Amino acid sequence: MRPFIFIHTHPIQYFSPLYQYLSSKGMALQVWYCAAGSRPDGYDAEFGQAVQWDIPLLEGYTYRMFPNKASAAQQAAKGFTAFHNPGMLQALQQEPPSIVVVHGWNYRTYVQLLQQAKRCGHQLAFRAETNAAMEMARPRWQQLLRKYMLRYLLRHVDYFLYIGQQSKQFYTRLGIPQQQLHCTPYAVDNQRFQQAAQQLQQSVVREQLRLPAEASIFLCSGKYIDKKRPMDVLRAFAQLRQPQAHLLMMGEGALRPQMEAFIQAENMAHLVTLTGFINQKDVTNYYAAADAFIMSSDYGETWGLSVNEAMNFGLPLILSHRVGCAPDLLLPGQNGWQYSCADVDALQQCMQAFLHTDTGTRAAMQAQSLRRIHQYSFVVIETTLRQLAANSQ
Repeated sequence: MRPFIFIHTHPIQYFSPLYQYLSSKGMALQVWYCAAGSRPDGYDAEFGQAVQWDIPLLEGYTYRMFPNKASAAQQAAKGFTAFHNPGMLQALQQEPPSIVVVHGWNYRTYVQLLQQAKRCGHQLAFRAETNAAMEMARPRWQQLLRKYMLRYLLRHVDYFLYIGQQSKQFYTRLGIPQQQLHCTPYAVDNQRFQQAAQQLQQSVVREQLRLPAEASIFLCSGKYIDKKRPMDVLRAFAQLRQPQAHLLMMGEGALRPQMEAFIQAENMAHLVTLTGFINQKDVTNYYAAADAFIMSSDYGETWGLSVNEAMNFGLPLILSHRVGCAPDLLLPGQNGWQYSCADVDALQQCMQAFLHTDTGTRAAMQAQSLRRIHQYSFVVIETTLRQLAANSQ
């Protein structure tokens, strides 16, 4: 049974819990990082501040950090040449036959691994976020060129690990045979979030966060950046004109001044809360305080893992049709609503529809969200990876 080597640019708050879980289940794995962090000082340009995650990212599993030989200018540019790790390629030659999991093709190190890992006696698995809808939105000539280039680049891959329906469709459009496609759905630590949901009382959390006790609270979670389209949510909420509703926007980013100006102009300061950056240990309080979850993102939201988090609290969903996870996690009419991205009127109607749902319907939606999210868990990923390891002898 071959061990796994997972390749990442740096420790990521959504992936470390997965590796901790797999290691706790006795799976043989290592995680190799191209750098200690996206920036040494932890600065996140989209949040507009330094970010230090408050959950352990380097505990509970075996990892290695490799020197990044890219120049300072290349690293700052964050392009294809931002990561160059020749030591990683040398280390692969010393490892026993393994399954090397590469998470993209957008960096020099990734491409070199895709080209050379097989020569070192390893098998290759590929797990990326690219989805079919985003590809199909490109001009036709770009689609054809990328298809040709990607089929060549990925020609050595043994296993394509799709994260959801859009991901699977992307690989299918590339002509990848069905027998090479394996389901490893995008997931969060469902156990941690569901334990928090059971322990936190909404009334207590709302009091602690100074949120209205009786309001129907809509929650958004995401950076205040163009891709997330937070202004759509604010405009829809302004049209809603429901004093018994409250909008909770968990995040931070460059659009904050524009959002604050709009809130002031619409006289909604008492109805909208902009939280600022909320770290991982505290996000559970905001999910527990909410009644429904909104993600309004445009293309570029390849999945949207905060939707997974919200569903662990049984929250009904309102999702833009361009949110990558919508085909997987949203069951329209059963656990939420979908609307066309950028259609503020349609978003407002979805919010209105939620406010008009009775207690029994809300409870049914909550139960459906919880049932659905069980299919997108670390357990499912573990099952698939164990099958690959067993068959790779």
